Amino acid sequence: MDVERAIFDKIRFYDHVSFAELEKLVDDSYIDEKEDHVFQSDTYKNIIFWISRKKIIIDSIMNLIRDNKIKCNATSSFVYLIDGAMLNLPLVKSSMSYKKPRWCPVTLSPTEKYKVSLDEMKQYNINDYENKIKGILG
Repeated sequence: MDVERAIFDKIRFYDHVSFAELEKLVDDSYIDEKEDHVFQSDTYKNIIFWISRKKIIIDSIMNLIRDNKIKCNATSSFVYLIDGAMLNLPLVKSSMSYKKPRWCPVTLSPTEKYKVSLDEMKQYNINDYENKIKGILG
């Protein structure tokens, strides 16, 4: 079961994917009952992008960013409201360090090299991609 591959395929095909969508994608069997896993800014103190009980999501995103396959895009908290999950933290107002944790909502997109081409899109319809992702996840 290659969760990182399924996450990458979801991001490639759908573009601007929220962490809320990834939480729904990855099975609850990956929940870590002991601790929260945090994806946060390396540049600014206390800017949190997402907190998850599913360590595999955070690890996969960090690997994909490190490998320059995906990137983060600041977005509105309304994206998360629509997707059904939000963090209970005050929102970031600007790029700076904070004394207390703040949430910076982001979506995830493929880098230019990994964007789905028009030819690739013509080969599949949305159901094909959903089935491919579900097949990867088992």
